[in-house]
Amino acid sequence: MNESDFFSLKQYQQQAKKNIENITETLTDLNVVSKSHIVESVKIDVSKHLLEKILFLTSELLNNEDNLLNFATTLRFSFETLIHTKLFFKEKEHILRIRYSLFTHQKDKFTKLIKRIEEEILLLKEIESFEKQHLKLSIDEIDKLIEEKFGSNITMFFEGVKFNGYGYHQSVLKQNVLKPYRDKLIENETIKNDFEQKIVKNKYFQEIFGIKIQQNQVEKKLFDERSWNEKSKFVNLEKEYNLMYDITSSLIHSTSYSLLTNKEMVEQEKNIL
Repeated sequence: MNESDFFSLKQYQQQAKKNIENITETLTDLNVVSKSHIVESVKIDVSKHLLEKILFLTSELLNNEDNLLNFATTLRFSFETLIHTKLFFKEKEHILRIRYSLFTHQKDKFTKLIKRIEEEILLLKEIESFEKQHLKLSIDEIDKLIEEKFGSNITMFFEGVKFNGYGYHQSVLKQNVLKPYRDKLIENETIKNDFEQKIVKNKYFQEIFGIKIQQNQVEKKLFDERSWNEKSKFVNLEKEYNLMYDITSSLIHSTSYSLLTNKEMVEQEKNIL
């Protein structure tokens, strides 16, 4: 590293630390802002989470500059957050889209987890039935047969199954794992409905979409089907995004490029980033 590179790095570190101070001060100010209505509440909450995330990522970059994988993923996340920030200024509805999309993400996550838990409960039931068919064998023999027949299954929720037994462990999963996620799914839907009821009555929302928008139209109005590339193009960051996407994708995924490229080339790309 030559002297000019060192100076640039020092400048970057100083600016990053200054940004941390500014963000911390802004977050303090946001904590005392009044949330007079639902849109104001959304704006403040989304802004706080965005700033807290940038604060965390900036600290991560300062503390882990030599961790290339962390460096690449953090910068990509930060750049996508920059696109969101620019969209906040260009589209009044975008900050509402960000908040509303959380309901969709939560629903998708909980639904997939519930499906996976239900599949594992069915697997436990199948193993329990198989075990009962071979009760005349010794425990070791049964375990060996179960391993041969079911050992290739990848499981997430089988911890404690040997202690609980295949039958009782089904009840444990239903009560302690499946039920809480089903409750969270219902709670998410309840909060989403409450949000929709309030937002259609809000003047800010009505100015954007009209006063005759019904609750069942909110999801369609706030759904953003654009890709990251389309969003970056809209805020005049398409070239920067394409470069960021190409370089970071080649590094954060287990491709031949990330596995086999030499250190010198990787360091050059780090400097570009």
